[in-house]
Amino acid sequence: MEPETVNEPPSPPPKRRSICHKCDRPIPVCLCHVIPTPPIPTKTQIIIIQHPHESHHKLNTAPLLTKSLLNSSSIITRRLSSTTPINHPPSSTYYLFPPSQSSPAVTLSDLKTALKNNTPLVLIVFDATWKHAKEMVRASEGYLSEILHKGVFGRVRWRHRRREYLRL
Repeated sequence: MEPETVNEPPSPPPKRRSICHKCDRPIPVCLCHVIPTPPIPTKTQIIIIQHPHESHHKLNTAPLLTKSLLNSSSIITRRLSSTTPINHPPSSTYYLFPPSQSSPAVTLSDLKTALKNNTPLVLIVFDATWKHAKEMVRASEGYLSEILHKGVFGRVRWRHRRREYLRL
């Protein structure tokens, strides 16, 4: 004997939060009031190469940066190739990543010289976890060596200062 099936109406889908159409954040945490209007003009073109996993994070800040800076864009990909939409980068293209044997570090004096010559700069930034960023740079080295005039910036060591707060 089979149990009787009751035809219940399907439950309605869960109600989604309202999203701001400008900053793509939920309305209660809308950040439009901190995004500069108009966007800040920059001489340097900033290209953010974002790993696909980073683009799905709730706190993804790359879109906020591209909305805040006039001359910036974001590309979601795991590696750069000749089909990546980077518009004819000038001879002064740099990317931020610790140096390797295949791409030695650029000195600050080289960068200052490029800035003094009013050469338009392109700065490529990888947005990913360190593990994914290393994989992205390694997978993109062929393309980066074709378009780069110079390599990467040298390693910067950051010191985290422990802050102590006075309890009253």
